[in-house]
Amino acid sequence: MSNEDFVQVVAPMAMTDADCNFQKWLDDRRISRSALDDNDVRIDLIRSLDGYNLRRYKVRKSIIEALPVSVTSDQTETVSASSASPV
Repeated sequence: MSNEDFVQVVAPMAMTDADCNFQKWLDDRRISRSALDDNDVRIDLIRSLDGYNLRRYKVRKSIIEALPVSVTSDQTETVSASSASPV
């Protein structure tokens, strides 16, 4: 399982914000978290230069490619840290 097999769907941000944004990403696509295998989601824990713990979510590319076009065409953007509350 290489890093290239995954697409970032939530940029690094405060853990609670990342969790909420990942749930929103799932909800927007009508995907249940339980419908994804643990191997289909990568959760990276990152220490910022300021010493904060951040979390980033990536989803297996094949899962995203399998989504209906009506869902992916306008909602494939990554949730960025700038859209979340500051750390």
